[in-house]
Amino acid sequence: MGLKNLWNRLSLTQQFGLMASVVMLASMAVMGFWVEDQIEKGVTTNASVTTALFLDSFISPLTQELKNSETLSIGPVLALDEVLGKPDVLKRVFSVKLWKPDGVVAYSNDLSLVGEKFPLSKGLKTALGGQVYSDFKEKGADIPLQGVAPGHPVLEIYSPIREPWTGEIIAVMEFYEDATGLAQTIKGARRQSWLMVAATTLVMALVLVGIVHSGTVLIERQRRSLQKALDENSTLLRRIERASGRSAEMTERQLRRVSADLHDGPAQLISLAALRIGSLNLKHNDKKTRFEVEAISSAL
Repeated sequence: MGLKNLWNRLSLTQQFGLMASVVMLASMAVMGFWVEDQIEKGVTTNASVTTALFLDSFISPLTQELKNSETLSIGPVLALDEVLGKPDVLKRVFSVKLWKPDGVVAYSNDLSLVGEKFPLSKGLKTALGGQVYSDFKEKGADIPLQGVAPGHPVLEIYSPIREPWTGEIIAVMEFYEDATGLAQTIKGARRQSWLMVAATTLVMALVLVGIVHSGTVLIERQRRSLQKALDENSTLLRRIERASGRSAEMTERQLRRVSADLHDGPAQLISLAALRIGSLNLKHNDKKTRFEVEAISSAL
């Protein structure tokens, strides 16, 4: 009951501003998180595709024998170690694995994993379907990586390796990329997107509140005009009542005056006629009788 009374005391502009703030804040949160998610997906996808193409240009020619073999021979292994051991690659890539379509590890920085078979992960299934899969891990990888501190941002990428002539997927390359720069880019994009969403929401709120406030001012002006007209009507009604009272009083006076005139004139004459008729003897047709008849006729 207290909240209802408090709500009723607010003006239309205040009520609209309060409700609009709640709705727009909720909408801003939904829109902000959606935009943030879309930006993160876009930036992550672009970064993963760029890195995958960069590594694929070195690794794909060295892994073509995986089409007919479960593991690589010593020559391609040494070549891969040399390629992945370059300083510019070591700065960007922490760990590399080559997967066969059946889930067997054909190559890995960790030699203990080579030849082992594991269940197909989501990223591996996506890559076997012909698409590059990426997963930005802002708080670090799910598994410990050699030379990588816990909580260090990384980008997990699965990229298909195809046979040049047929386009058949013969293996999948899994690697973890240093995502420090990517994390900063995403953080900046998040901040800018939230600022843009907040600014847009604020402008919309101000415009709508301004429109409602203008309407409220117009309604209040019309209400005052209507109240003024009602007050004038009340004053006029009181004047009419007073005038009606005076008219009734004057009419009553006039009726009293007419009644008095009737009492003093015709009423007395009629009374006289009644008295004279009572004393008249209609059996005698003498001079007196005629005189009385004439007097009654004259009076009536």
